[in-house]
Amino acid sequence: EILPIFQAKFEANMRFLFKSREEMEAEDQKIIKSINETPAQKAAKRRKLNEEAQEAEDLKKRLEIV
Repeated sequence: EILPIFQAKFEANMRFLFKSREEMEAEDQKIIKSINETPAQKAAKRRKLNEEAQEAEDLKKRLEIV
């Protein structure tokens, strides 16, 4: 049936339209903050994400062994 697809799109559009101004401004601030990050901050964030990914991979391997 195609109705659920249209219903989901309609609901997504309604959520977008009813977003409060504060939510939109908060999203804008988050985007601006990420744009204004220094290269050192971006590198640190990348290192942290890589470390977390490595830890998750190690944990996954340990769980597979058990």
